[in-house]
Amino acid sequence: MREKNFSCFNGTIGGCAWLDFLTSCICMAYSMFLIWLLVYVKGEPKYYYLSLIPFFLIALWSFFPCCYDKRVAVYFQQLRMVGVVAVLMSTFTMLSRTAFYHLDHKPTIGSEFVIMSLKCSIFVFIWAMLAYKRFRPLAIKANRHTIIQVILDNCDIFNLIETLSQDRGLGKCISENSSLENAIQVFGTLAFVILWLEPSLGKAVNESKKAFKPTMEGFGSNRSIYNIIVQWVSLLFNNIPFLVIRIIVWVNYDIYNICFVAKNVIFIIFCVVEMRFSALAGHGSVIVR
Repeated sequence: MREKNFSCFNGTIGGCAWLDFLTSCICMAYSMFLIWLLVYVKGEPKYYYLSLIPFFLIALWSFFPCCYDKRVAVYFQQLRMVGVVAVLMSTFTMLSRTAFYHLDHKPTIGSEFVIMSLKCSIFVFIWAMLAYKRFRPLAIKANRHTIIQVILDNCDIFNLIETLSQDRGLGKCISENSSLENAIQVFGTLAFVILWLEPSLGKAVNESKKAFKPTMEGFGSNRSIYNIIVQWVSLLFNNIPFLVIRIIVWVNYDIYNICFVAKNVIFIIFCVVEMRFSALAGHGSVIVR
């Protein structure tokens, strides 16, 4: 029987503890910064209760070393991004709405600073993805498509939300809490779910094969189900509603971004094709087993 090796330098166990701890610190710091920013711009300390989210999902698990059993490490690592996404989704609408409708162009904490602070979430997502791969060039190359998709989806979200800008968008034409403004805010917030599903949960599905059993029955079927779920979420929370909203804005206000319209159309086609192949692959794995 092969002995378990819990060395930090064994790639099968999860890498070095300091990298996991540093990633947790980055996720915790960004989450707390968003909460502080919300309290500052809203002027209501009650929003500090949101600190419970990063505490239970990030800080609490950061005290555990990463050199424990891989079966535990694989899933605890995902809690970091769950915490960041939960804080981001909890603060996104309040921060962006306040930035576009209630903040003047102040030299310090103004609308541009708030939106830029939200945009910085992409660096946290990318860092977490690279840290999961231990910054190994071959692993990064193998997952370059996922990294590119995460970047494009993040840019897509903020391009849509900036439709509400007072200077470059419809902020002066669309009132706060109007149906169109609410639709933009709701789907802009929901779209962050896909930014967690793509890089984080997918890693857990991949690593579960190695962590639990060298030959795991049904893994192909599980992976296919996961792919189908991701594509459905991408369609329903991102590309389809984003495309519909952009067409409505284009028709009614003559404001459009043809690049992101094309992105939504292309990704809808890709999602449908991916679901078809995943369904066929999952069906084939069940038959083989």
